[in-house]
Amino acid sequence: MAGVAVSAQPSPGALTKVPSDGAALSWLAAGAVSLVAVIAAVASGEGRLFWAAAVCTAIATTFAVRPEVGLFFFVLARPVLDVWADRPLATIGGLQLNAASLMALMLIAVGGAYIVERWAVCQRAPALRPFLVFAGLAAVGIPFAPAPAAALTEWLRFFSLFVLYAVAFTVVARHGRFGRLAGVVLAAAAVPLIVAVWQTAHGGSREIADFGRATGTFLHPDPFGIFVAVVLVFAVPILLSGGRGWRGALLLALPVALVALVGSYTRTGWLALPIGLLVAAAVRNRSLFLLTPLLVVAVAVAAPSTTTRFNDLSNSRTSFGGPGNSLRARYDLWRTNVPKIKQNPVAGTGLKGIAEEEGAFVHSDYVRAAVETGIPGFLAYVWLLIAAVRGCSRGVRRSRSHGGLAHAVATGAFATSVVFLVVSADSNLMTQVAVAGTFWAIVAAGHAVGDLAARGGADETAPAR
Repeated sequence: MAGVAVSAQPSPGALTKVPSDGAALSWLAAGAVSLVAVIAAVASGEGRLFWAAAVCTAIATTFAVRPEVGLFFFVLARPVLDVWADRPLATIGGLQLNAASLMALMLIAVGGAYIVERWAVCQRAPALRPFLVFAGLAAVGIPFAPAPAAALTEWLRFFSLFVLYAVAFTVVARHGRFGRLAGVVLAAAAVPLIVAVWQTAHGGSREIADFGRATGTFLHPDPFGIFVAVVLVFAVPILLSGGRGWRGALLLALPVALVALVGSYTRTGWLALPIGLLVAAAVRNRSLFLLTPLLVVAVAVAAPSTTTRFNDLSNSRTSFGGPGNSLRARYDLWRTNVPKIKQNPVAGTGLKGIAEEEGAFVHSDYVRAAVETGIPGFLAYVWLLIAAVRGCSRGVRRSRSHGGLAHAVATGAFATSVVFLVVSADSNLMTQVAVAGTFWAIVAAGHAVGDLAARGGADETAPAR
């Protein structure tokens, strides 16, 4: 699939080739990352850090030479990095850095330099301002956090999501390669899905509430289930777009993804999939109004345990007075934490403040935003998610005349953004990079489609056949 690029100020329909290499600042950032990595390895004398330094140097250099390739590597690698979450590579100032942490820091450094260089394009991203506003408000609360170091770590995770989104939008808006980005997003799910199917076949990797649940390469089945639902919602409109190059691979992957989703036993993920498919049906693929309920019935018949998973929702309290199901446990967490907003309604209690104080996540990004970043932070976070939805909606409208892959990617991104907005109400996704990284890459593709269409052409699209 050949990519088409757009100049920063094209005339209607004008298509021009734009150099894809990073400029001086990207090279400076890549050199700094490599130097710091080598110095850290030499200072520690640990062999694994020398390997890490070599990998960091290779990735940073690749990003400086071809930001598109560097971006694709980050998107492709991130869903599997939590496998090494409990294996720190280094400790700096009391912070333990694992593979995912080092990847985030490297993305912030080299990706941030690229954003500065291409700011004229980047500033057209619909979610740019709310991202920066929320990041700024969240930073204010770090000194008030019970554990400022943990709060800083959470902030860096969130900021890495901003950089990923901004770089992805900029790369696609400049070069029109949203089809390649979509392909990388879908390919990144391959390893987690295969691992999850194997886990499901062997009774799951974790037993929770008497269910053996698959986690894939994730740390917990809940984010994994949501991840699978997000990928499926994005993939289905592309599958139905009729492109021969996509259809075969996606048809093979679809049953694997469904088995993985069922195996996660994540109710939020199960509900997210039909919600997203119905949104896609309303926008473009009317056949999904029929196929979605048929899919739900087929899964219930093929895997009766899926209906059993919902049975405990009728339980009120255990004999010991504890919550009778996970949804009631969430309600209890929300009732406990909402009053904390009064402690510091402006700056909040600092990121990860709830988890540090109670040893448990609050299972609602909205409650978390209000408590940990204050009322202004809550409003900024809602603004951010609404900006994601609105930007993808514009992508759908503007790409309608293009049809084919452009409209399919925009439709999938819009449906995914609606799903994320909904499931954030009872999930921990704000700084869950393994899930949110994939989500913001998808949103960037949808936003860039709208930007390209509005600027007179530029897509990776000959109409799909």
